[in-house]
Formats: sequence, C-alpha cells, structure tokens
Amino acid sequence: MSDFYTKFGNKTVEELPVQVTNLQTTGGSSSVGEVAVTWTNNNTIAGCTNVLQVSDGSNWTDNVEVASGETSSLFTGLTTAQTYNLRIAVKEASTGRYYPSITTSEIVESPYPTSGLIGRWQFEGNNNDSEGLNNAINGANSYTTGIVGQCVSNSGSQQDHASLITRAAIRYTHSYSLSFWHKSSNTYITNRVLVAVDSTPWMITTGGLNTITFCKRDGTAYSSRTLNTDEWTHFGLSFDGTGTSWYRNGAFQFKITETTDIGAINTLYFVENFGSLVGTLYFDQIYLYDRDIDATEMAKLYNGGAGI
Repeated sequence: MSDFYTKFGNKTVEELPVQVTNLQTTGGSSSVGEVAVTWTNNNTIAGCTNVLQVSDGSNWTDNVEVASGETSSLFTGLTTAQTYNLRIAVKEASTGRYYPSITTSEIVESPYPTSGLIGRWQFEGNNNDSEGLNNAINGANSYTTGIVGQCVSNSGSQQDHASLITRAAIRYTHSYSLSFWHKSSNTYITNRVLVAVDSTPWMITTGGLNTITFCKRDGTAYSSRTLNTDEWTHFGLSFDGTGTSWYRNGAFQFKITETTDIGAINTLYFVENFGSLVGTLYFDQIYLYDRDIDATEMAKLYNGGAGI
C-alpha cells in the first residue's frame, strides 16, 4: 500500500499531511523585496514539500518551494511598501494537493533605507555598486566572508589607496550620510586615514592600539573609540546641515557641530595612505546617501547586518 494509507481491519483510511503552524516573519532579510519567515513542521508523511505562497488579496501564487524538513526560508520578488498575505502550504507528493497554513499578513519593507541612496557596495566577489548607479571602487582588492555574504579585504601593500569609491561630483550643501561595517585583523598604524570624503569637515583616522579617532578635517581629534581585533563594528555618520552625527553599532555617539558648505564630493576614501601593514582591513555593506539619516534609519542599517 501507499505510504499515504493505513489499514484498519478491512478498511483503508487516507493519512493526510499535517499543516505547518507558528508561521512568523523575522525581518532577517538583507535584500529589497524579501521577507524572512520561520515555521513549525508537523507533517511526517514522506515525499511532501513546503510551498511558500503569497497573495496580494486576490489569488494565491507559489513563491518558493523547499524540502519538508525546512523550517525557515525567504519570500522573494515582492514589492516594497505593499501588503501581502503569506502562508506555507504542505504539498502532497502523490496527488499535488495543497494543505495551507493559517495566513499571516505582512507589509514588505526594505531592510535598509532606499530614499536618497546613491551608492551601495556589497562586495559579493566584485567592487560593483549594487544599486547600479555605476559608482566604482578602485584598487587591488580581494574578497572573503563578510558581515553579510562576502566583504572586501585589503592587506599588505594593497593598503596604499586600496579602496577608493569615486563618483561624479554631487553637491551636498545640506545633507549626506554614510554607513559601513569594518574590522581589522591587527593593531592599526598610528595616524593613518581610514575613511574620508574630500571637501567634508571630518575624517576617521587610526590611533594605534586598536583605536580609531573621529577628527575634524584639520586633524583636530574630537573623540576616540576602541575596537576589538577581528570583530565587526558598524559605523554611521549623518550630516544634516548643522553638524555630523556619529553612530556605532546602531547607537548614537556624539555630534560634531559644523555648518560649512561642504561643496561637491568627488571621492569617498576607504584606506588612504596606509602603506605596508601586517594584518588585514575589512569593509562591508557600504551605503552612501544624499540626505541625512535619522537614528531609526541608522539602527535599521545596523540591524541589516549582524546587529539584529
């Protein structure tokens, strides 16, 4: 007899697949148009699959199909800011019949702010701008495991102007923002520029002994922070026309008052004039905006990595 039938005396009773339960969205996606979900499997019938189904209020359509043993996956290809109904259906192998779970509704949100985004570098094996805005990163870079997917790494002689993000001049008279993840495998050399943007009133320099310093453009140190070797740290900054707010791991740190018109930005520097150095510098998930990012949005950028 088929695995889908159990005999009781001279009668045959069909054993039906059991629906999944506890369907929940987790917010763990790092890509636009995706919703991460988890659920509890209750089905024990062999050969079934779990089908992620989505509806915009009209018809249900299959989105992703995974093995019956899976308990998490991603709904993909959804439209940001639209509300969808989501469910998981156990698909019976022998008949193709569906046994859907209870429906949950979800407004699809981008895992990162998209308004004003003019550059996004994910470093998935290349230096390309993921937003397709043709902003290039120059330099001899290699790629390894990052905070999300892969990251760019610079070591040894590569660290002399290794990562330079260039783009056509854009006037940031009123506001701009930057977000990125960083770690180092060794103690920093003292007084080297880690991150800077030309024409802006700030830069991040290394202070040695795993210390980085937030400076004004004239080199005046404003505040320092200690980093742990081989530990990813998220940094964010946002200029709102009155000054630059600094964030670390999603939390506000301080604000440098500065109202100077910063003019046109041509180059965003990551690792400038480092020269030869034992150890490796890593960067991942670099975002550049032509507006100021508030604390809630900066926390969202942090949570899009490993900071959830």
